[in-house]
Amino acid sequence: MAKKNKFMPTQQAGKLSKAAQMHGVLAKTGVDPTHYGLTATDVTELGTLLTGAQDAHAARENIKEAKKATTNAFSGPGQALDQLTAKVQYCGNKIRVSDCTDDEALATGTDRRKGSPTPKNVPANPPGVTLDSLQPGVMRLRIYDTGNSGARARAETANGSQLAVVNGTAAIVANEADTVPTILAPRSPWTLDSTKMPGTVRIYARWQTQRGELGPWSAPLTVKVA
Repeated sequence: MAKKNKFMPTQQAGKLSKAAQMHGVLAKTGVDPTHYGLTATDVTELGTLLTGAQDAHAARENIKEAKKATTNAFSGPGQALDQLTAKVQYCGNKIRVSDCTDDEALATGTDRRKGSPTPKNVPANPPGVTLDSLQPGVMRLRIYDTGNSGARARAETANGSQLAVVNGTAAIVANEADTVPTILAPRSPWTLDSTKMPGTVRIYARWQTQRGELGPWSAPLTVKVA
């Protein structure tokens, strides 16, 4: 015995589609509802309920997308929380080696484990920078020590790196990495938000020490974003 098709779908989107299909037929000009055993009031009520359900569904989807966007803006890779964390680490490192007293440093939440930390010289060679992955709106970069054959990503005397993202659609000019705002990248890999980047960018990287000393810029990495 053949199994009958289930009249009403179980999925919410399927129910909306089913109602839209039915109303689309019944509400056509020239269609007599009584031909289908219905009244004009039935068709009107069906249309009103369909519109209300579609509006409510759209509103719910908008709320979900807004929540997703808000969550990503806060805790997504390279977003507000990552940027804030990187800045706090940067400020803490500067405070730790500054002229303020231990108590003054501690008041900022910076605990000096050593009274006189040993200065670290900035690496003489720039880091290497490669594209680890590229997805819509997200670029993942790998910054590594070119002078180390091991797996260590960061130069021994550096505590992170700085990145400069330059408009790659314009002609390359000397020292262009110094003309744009830098981005702190305390670890590798590091993720950048590429949603507002031009179609092509050139990315430079340089090492940074605990004291904020900066090494030379790397050769540019050209990335076609879109």
